[in-house]
Amino acid sequence: MIFVNPSFLFALFALAIPIAVHLFNFRKYKHFYFSNTLFLHELKEQTKRQSQLKKLLILSLRLLAVAFIVLAFARPFIPLEDNTKQLKGISYVACYIDNSFSMENVSKRGTLLDEAKDKTKSIVDAYAEDDQFLLITNDFQPKHQQFLTKEEIKKEIQNVQISSSSPQLETVMQYAMSFLTQRQTENKLTYLISDFQKSAISFSSLPKDKQIATYLVPLKANTVKNTYIDTAWFDSPVFQKGQEITLTVIVRNDTKENIEKLPIKLYINNTQKAVSSADIQSNGYAEVKMNFTLFEEGIQQAYVDIVDYPISFDDKLYLSFSVSNNYSIMSIYGEKESPYLYALFGADSNINYQPVQDRSIDYAILKQQDLIVLDQVK
Repeated sequence: MIFVNPSFLFALFALAIPIAVHLFNFRKYKHFYFSNTLFLHELKEQTKRQSQLKKLLILSLRLLAVAFIVLAFARPFIPLEDNTKQLKGISYVACYIDNSFSMENVSKRGTLLDEAKDKTKSIVDAYAEDDQFLLITNDFQPKHQQFLTKEEIKKEIQNVQISSSSPQLETVMQYAMSFLTQRQTENKLTYLISDFQKSAISFSSLPKDKQIATYLVPLKANTVKNTYIDTAWFDSPVFQKGQEITLTVIVRNDTKENIEKLPIKLYINNTQKAVSSADIQSNGYAEVKMNFTLFEEGIQQAYVDIVDYPISFDDKLYLSFSVSNNYSIMSIYGEKESPYLYALFGADSNINYQPVQDRSIDYAILKQQDLIVLDQVK
C-alpha cells in the first residue's frame, strides 16, 4: 500500500487523546446520601461491570474514528503490479493535444485548447531533463515526427493552433505506437489530452500494447452555446446580370436562450452585398431571405457570415456561382420541334436558343451549351 500524502500519518499521534481521556477519568461524581445502602450493593457491582465495557467500546470507536480520518487525508492506494516496477533509463513520452474545432469551447481556465497546452506542459515538467518527448496534434505535422527535449517541446506546445483535421483516436494511438515501439526501453508512455468527442472515439477499437502505458486526460467545457449557419440555397438556378437574386439561409440556435436580431451578412467577392437579421427561438432555426443584384459576369465567390462565440468555425458558409448575360440552350428533337420549348426560351433575348434535329447534330458545339434538352428523341 502506498500513501499519496504520507505526511498526514504523523497525525496518528492524535490517538493518544482518547486513550488519555480513558485513563484519566475527568468525570465528576455527585454524592447522594441514603439511609441504608445494603440493598444497593448487588446493583452497584453489576452497573460497574457494564460501565467498564461501555467505556472500552467508546474508546475503540474513538480510536477507529481518529485513525480513519487520518488515513482518509493520507489517501492510501494499492498500485498495480506494472506501476511498482522500478523504471530505469530514459523515458519516451508521447503527448497528444487535440486541436480540433471542438477545443474552441470554453472552460473555467479559458479555451479547452489553452487548458490542454497547460496540462501538457505540466506533464512534461514532471519528467527528467534527459527524457524525450513526442508531440502529436491532429495535423500530424512533419516537424513533430521526432522526439524533442523538454525545452523544445514546450516551444512547440505554445505554437499549437486550432486545426480543421479531426482524426479518430484509434489513428492517433497507432501513430504514437509507431514511434514508441522503436525505442528499446521500459519507460514508454502516452498521454491523450482531449475533450473526447463521441464522433472521434471508440474505446473498443483502440490499439493496446502492454509495453506502453496510456493515460487519458479528459477536458470538460462549460455549457456549450452555439449558433451556426446550417445551409443556404438560391431560389433560382439561373443568374443573370442586372436581375435580382434571392438567397435563402437557414441559421440554427443550439442554445437554451432565445436570440434576437442576430446580424446575418452576405459578402460577394469580399464586398458586402446584403444584410439581414433573425430572431431565433431556443433550439430552433430561422429561415432568412437575402436579396441582391449583380452587374458583373463570371464566377462569383461568396460567403454568409454571422458572429458567434466561442465556437466560430461554423459562422461562415462559403459558396460560388456563375453570373452570365447570355445562355446557350440547344434542343435536340426527333420528328418535330416542340413549340412549347420555343415559347419558353425563344423569346428571351438573353438566351441563345438553338433547336436541332437528332439527324443533324453538330457534336463540336455540344460542349459550348449551358443546357441541352432532349425532346422526343428515339
